[in-house]
Amino acid sequence: PLDDDEDDEETYLLAEHGEEKAPGARTVTTSSPLGTALIGAAREQEVVVDAPGGRFRYRVVGFEPFLG
Repeated sequence: PLDDDEDDEETYLLAEHGEEKAPGARTVTTSSPLGTALIGAAREQEVVVDAPGGRFRYRVVGFEPFLG
């Protein structure tokens, strides 16, 4: 997240269903505002998410398949 005061990177699992989990990752569904913004995004791209809690900016650091 670019709007956070912390510089820590976060890991997300982009999944079809909220029940899907991966160790050390927050699950984001493909139908959620963040998931929709991430679909089709490229590495180092900034995405803006309009969510019920406000507008949030993220920078995509990378994508990798979940092999678990």
